[in-house]
Parts: sequence; C-alpha cells; structure tokens
Amino acid sequence: MCRMRLKKEVSWLFIIAALVGADQVSKYIVERKFPSLLTFNRGIAFGIFSNVSSNNILILISVLILIYLLYFLFAKNIWLSKAVLILLFSGICANLIDRLYFGHIRDFIDLKYWPSFNLADSYLVLALLIFTWPYLLGRRAKG
Repeated sequence: MCRMRLKKEVSWLFIIAALVGADQVSKYIVERKFPSLLTFNRGIAFGIFSNVSSNNILILISVLILIYLLYFLFAKNIWLSKAVLILLFSGICANLIDRLYFGHIRDFIDLKYWPSFNLADSYLVLALLIFTWPYLLGRRAKG
C-alpha cells in the first residue's frame, strides 16, 4: 500500500517537473529566438506591486505558499484537488525560478488586450478556473 502511494506521489512530482520545465524552456526559446516579445514583470500578477523595492518579500511569500501547497498536495486524495494543487505549485515554482535567477519574471505572450503573461501564469489561471468552476455553475464540489 505504501509503495503504491509513493508511486502516485512520484508521478505528481514528475508532472510538476514537466510543467515547470515546459515554462522554462519556452522562456529560453523566446529569449533566444524572439527577444522582442519578452517583457519583464517585477511585480506579482499582471505587474501589480511592480514598484515594490525588495524582491525578497515576493520570494519569501512564494516560498511560503509553495510549502503550504506541497503539504496539501500530499495530504489531499481527490484528483481534482490534486490537479489544482499541481497547477498552482508548478506556476508558482516556475515564476519563482525566474525571480530568483533573473530578479524578475519573463513574460512573452501578449494578447494586446490583456497584460503579458507566460506558461506559468497560464497554469495559475487554469487552476483558478478549475477550482471555481463548480461554484460558477452553482454547485459545490464534493470533498
């Protein structure tokens, strides 16, 4: 029984690594092949608080959220909850890598009517949509 649970957890970690890797590879490719598409976000979602003087506060908050999500990722046993947690964890982790390594987040998808974003941001929005979908339909999710 323990061995089966360990396999499940390893598969969740593999999915997280794949999502984070896809985000980082996409940013690398854009940076090398299409540098004019890159924008830099020094704040949080959609550039909010981009005038915050210390990047350390945002890094600390990201790390604390990651620890909190990691706890729930291994505690919850509902697949939809796991999917939301995996997307959240992947998005935060991928953007945290940028913030730690570059001091800002690299965005490159620009729809003109929406602030620029990247794959990690897409993971976060998708997680929010999955989480709120039952509520938007007027039903509460079980569990």
